[in-house]
Amino acid sequence: MTPPSARKGFTLIELLVVIAIIAILAAILFPVFARARENARKTTCLSNLKQIGSGLLMYVQDYDESLPTGCSYWWAPGGGGSGSRTDPQIWSDLLQPYSKNTQMFVCPSDSSPTMSTPWGNKQLSYCANMCFEQFNLLQMAQLTQPAQYAFAWDSESYYSYWYPENDTSLEATSYRPWLSSAKRHMDGSNMLFLDGHSKWITDGKMKQGILDKSLSFNPRIHNW
Repeated sequence: MTPPSARKGFTLIELLVVIAIIAILAAILFPVFARARENARKTTCLSNLKQIGSGLLMYVQDYDESLPTGCSYWWAPGGGGSGSRTDPQIWSDLLQPYSKNTQMFVCPSDSSPTMSTPWGNKQLSYCANMCFEQFNLLQMAQLTQPAQYAFAWDSESYYSYWYPENDTSLEATSYRPWLSSAKRHMDGSNMLFLDGHSKWITDGKMKQGILDKSLSFNPRIHNW
């Protein structure tokens, strides 16, 4: 019998046990690493929207409290209202002089950030709420609490807005969501609000119109 001190290498059983342990550890750790990477991307995306919000507020200050145009297809080239007024640029282009960075309009979790718009294809991962322009809510003074109004969020479509089902007045309460959001961040999306803050919202809460347990959300009405 060979003494233990003379053994060289591992037996097949020992190798299989080591391989099994490594496989179990990999199965445990890889999802953790993937989640950590996605958390980092989500944070970068939130930062993008926060910077867009800063550019938005500077734009509003320079243009007498007016929100940027180019948020609605209605006034875009070829749109239904373009006969009386045509928006020459999309909203992201109007904010470009303030952001001076095209990359902030692209979410790091967006694998195909090319978005089709009436102004051609744009490197864009976020939509702007078309309600503000569609229903002539272009002055910040019209909004009593800007923090309650969503301006932009993760999306794969330029055509995104929430509007009332049967009533187009500002105080309408019978709203239904027409919201195109991309669930890029752990079954949720990042949103930018008109006061400049950004927040991650779960997909379920967006569809239900709820941001917090005690607050019902609508991007157009005054009351929560």
